[in-house]
Amino acid sequence: MHKLVKEITKVIGTPTFYYIMLLASLFQLYKIYLDRSMYCGAMFLLSAAIACQFTKKAGICLLAGLIVTNFVVGCSKII
Repeated sequence: MHKLVKEITKVIGTPTFYYIMLLASLFQLYKIYLDRSMYCGAMFLLSAAIACQFTKKAGICLLAGLIVTNFVVGCSKII
């Protein structure tokens, strides 16, 4: 288990992870824009901003925004 946590931490710190989260977030925000949902857009930005208060890794901030928007709030999904 400890080894798995080390591997996940290593992957999260890579620039590739950040760019994948950035691309997914842009698609999500575009979908929110097409749906004209101010609530979902605000929830995405707010949850990402709150997550950034706990970590300085931008990829994790974007991932938190995606998770909250898609699974907690239930906004329109990318796929």
